[in-house]
Amino acid sequence: MALLRFERVNFCYPESEKQVLKEVFFSIEQGEFVLLCGASGCGKTTLLRHVLKSQIPVGTGDGEMIFDGNDIERMPDEEAARRISFVGQDPEASVITETVWQELAFGLESLGTPVEQMRRRTAEIAEYFGLGKLFRRNTAELSGGQKQLLQLASAMVMQPELLVLDEPTSQLDPIGAGRFLETLVKLNRDFGVTILLSEQRLEGVLPLADKVLVMDEGQVEVCTPRECSMLLQEKGSAVLSALPVASRVAMEWKGTMYGKSTPKQESIPLTIREGQMWLRKQRNVINEKRKKDFSVRDDKTEINMESKENVLIQTRHISFAYNKGELILRDFNWKLQKGSIYCILGSNGSGKSTLLKLLAGIYKPQGGRIISKARIIYLPQNPKAVFSDISVEEELAQFLLRKQLSQKEMIDKTEEMLAFMDLTKVRNNHPYDLSGGQAQRLAIAKALLTEPEILLLDEPTKGLDAAFKKTLGKYLQKMTDRGITVVLVSHDLEFCAEYSTHCGLLFDGEMICQGYTEEFFRDNYFYVPAATRMADGIWEDVLTGEDIVKKLSLDSNFL
Repeated sequence: MALLRFERVNFCYPESEKQVLKEVFFSIEQGEFVLLCGASGCGKTTLLRHVLKSQIPVGTGDGEMIFDGNDIERMPDEEAARRISFVGQDPEASVITETVWQELAFGLESLGTPVEQMRRRTAEIAEYFGLGKLFRRNTAELSGGQKQLLQLASAMVMQPELLVLDEPTSQLDPIGAGRFLETLVKLNRDFGVTILLSEQRLEGVLPLADKVLVMDEGQVEVCTPRECSMLLQEKGSAVLSALPVASRVAMEWKGTMYGKSTPKQESIPLTIREGQMWLRKQRNVINEKRKKDFSVRDDKTEINMESKENVLIQTRHISFAYNKGELILRDFNWKLQKGSIYCILGSNGSGKSTLLKLLAGIYKPQGGRIISKARIIYLPQNPKAVFSDISVEEELAQFLLRKQLSQKEMIDKTEEMLAFMDLTKVRNNHPYDLSGGQAQRLAIAKALLTEPEILLLDEPTKGLDAAFKKTLGKYLQKMTDRGITVVLVSHDLEFCAEYSTHCGLLFDGEMICQGYTEEFFRDNYFYVPAATRMADGIWEDVLTGEDIVKKLSLDSNFL
């Protein structure tokens, strides 16, 4: 008998004609690691909420949701809370207590767990997840990534049979995300915890899954990880570009010395190691002698790093600390050049968001000074913080009213931005009812309408599907053509590699290394996009899957 089973589940929200879930049917066996993927707004979060009795949304629906032979809606509250745990995509909203230890103990206390048992389990879970040093820390002082890890620990302290996660790595740096996924694998394989995980970034997740639920417009298809690539290609899904780089390159590259061919399902690589083996095989088929010294990346706009005229903002020896003696930034010196798309990388808690708030004037440096006369707009990590109206359309229209535009100009700009951000279908929805990706797009839309000289974006790709990331990246590049300079904090190495002009790594309170994007990643080992790792030892100056396909094409031209 399956641990979790959905049979013909349908659902739509109140006062909405759109059916969010349509005849959803799937089953999950005890101990399986299951991945749920699909474009932003396709219904993934709504589906996951139906697994949790306390979070089943209000609306009209039918069908059966069965957990271990029991109707989820009729399970006793205590049993449902103990056996099924949830980690959401918004840690800011999920963390509800003042300190880390209180957050870990909250669920156990709610179930009336004896004090001694509660102390032992919270101590054990804190050690297991590396939260010992943060045990008595105030939760408000934690970074977004630390709060996400705390969410996972708080879920696992309940010792559940099923762990449901909604885009849990969205706020983790690449190394932290890898460790997070390794922890999930350990929980799954060493403790037998069944995992149901929704993710936008499939690079490190797809190879871990036993099965995949592909969601599209409220419907679900079940497949294996290797079948997933072919299925997404057949559907023309927006998620296709979120596949692991090895899979994408194999799907895109059909040129061989014998003509055109489509890769067989079993030959599609999933991991970097498989991708490297596949790539070497293709190159051996194409040409035994590798051709060197060919650059295939598009030229980025060259910016004179030394030109004082191009400096829009400069920090001189600034320092900042939340707690006395614990400096987040120390003697920090940095310049931002006009026309750049500058990506700030770094681990969770390294001070990236703090730096943006200092640049925006939200915080004041406790030492040194920030020099700038530019008009700066800051978009925070939590998109809901910028919402104030009752519908998506009104969020944009009311914002444009401040610019004293004519009625026609305001309508035209609103329609243009709704279409660009793919929000037309939800124009009448309340901003708080949007999916994580839709809320992020609306917040970005409001920021873009300000037409600032400097736009500061904190994790702008969080919750966005791969297709819209491309749209956003190209739009940011167009903004630089109009003289707008962009600074973004991100853990999305692929996005930074493809669209930024400059990158910097924030470590120990300083910008430890920085430079043009190609130069920055060329000298790194861990902080590199997956395509760079796949091409390691074969080609240099590779940042994206498209680069690999172009390199293969160049090699094949010399046969």
